[in-house]
Amino acid sequence: MGLPYSEFAPRVILSRIRLVKLSLPTGRESECEVLRLQIFRQQRPQETPPAAPVTPADPGPNGKGWNRPPTGDTMVLTIFFDDIKGSTALKESMVGSQSEQAFHTLRHEHDQLMQEIITRDGAGQIVKSTGDGVLAVFLSPSVAVQAAMEIQERLHGHQLLSVRIGIDTGEVQVDWEGDKVKDVFGRHVDWAARVEAMGDGGHIVVTKPVYTDAFSWITKNRVAWKEQGQYHVKPGEPPLEVFEPYNANLTKPMDELHGQRTIGSAAATAAAPAGAPAARPIRVVGSAELVAQEVKAFAEQGAGIMYWFKAPLGDICYPEGFRCFVLPALANPRITKLRFIVDRSNLAAPRIWQQAV
Repeated sequence: MGLPYSEFAPRVILSRIRLVKLSLPTGRESECEVLRLQIFRQQRPQETPPAAPVTPADPGPNGKGWNRPPTGDTMVLTIFFDDIKGSTALKESMVGSQSEQAFHTLRHEHDQLMQEIITRDGAGQIVKSTGDGVLAVFLSPSVAVQAAMEIQERLHGHQLLSVRIGIDTGEVQVDWEGDKVKDVFGRHVDWAARVEAMGDGGHIVVTKPVYTDAFSWITKNRVAWKEQGQYHVKPGEPPLEVFEPYNANLTKPMDELHGQRTIGSAAATAAAPAGAPAARPIRVVGSAELVAQEVKAFAEQGAGIMYWFKAPLGDICYPEGFRCFVLPALANPRITKLRFIVDRSNLAAPRIWQQAV
């Protein structure tokens, strides 16, 4: 992908100085050499005495630890639940046709996938197993949604494994074990579990706060959002407004979630019988133009890790996307890492990747 300006500029300057030096008249070589040495010294990293060796802490099965808040036992986290669709019936079927070990092997495949995606780069932690799924936490809603999208894409077409995912975000009570989250409590944990129960296998359901943040920060061009409306979750609790992110190239959103819609929500009124008052249609939000604007804004002004999720290189990375999105991100010192996930279903993508990037 090339070098950021801050890295290649000193090399260009030194090369020009050497060329100029060749054409200088006698007596000017020393002046050029002084200039060259000044630039070299400015660019050379400062020498520091070697630090004492430090034994790194064991990251454990949940990946990197997090900095525990200095005061209090609460923290704003994004709560992630998943479970295997029809796990009880699936286990009985596999035990009857194969063996109990076959189901445990399938569970291990599920657990390994969750471990790989959720804990990547220390973005999330798996708190505990829920029997047929996991409870995990993330530091940001956008990263949680990206992880959920990747999980569903990886499992798309799997003959046996199908999971549903629910996500909410907010302040929760946290039990710590060192720098690892041992357990979490609070209504946002309950709400994440309840929106998970609204979905089917292969689908993701998130609350409005998750949608609001994730829609603003996710930098990929294959995420569509369906506004599913407001749903009752429990007597005495406020209804939850929920959204469904999905990959429009692989699947369609659910027509109707499991649960009871509130009267007057967009999804409920859209499904009202004939003769009922007209209502606004279900909104599918997120155009390619708006996503491109968000990508460019994040490349220029954002901070942290920048993702292109299953990037079709001919459309987003090369050549116009490369100029508009990748180069500004390289020039932005707050972007610490660029991660590409190449769409290998496009046969030209690996070739373009090797040639252009």
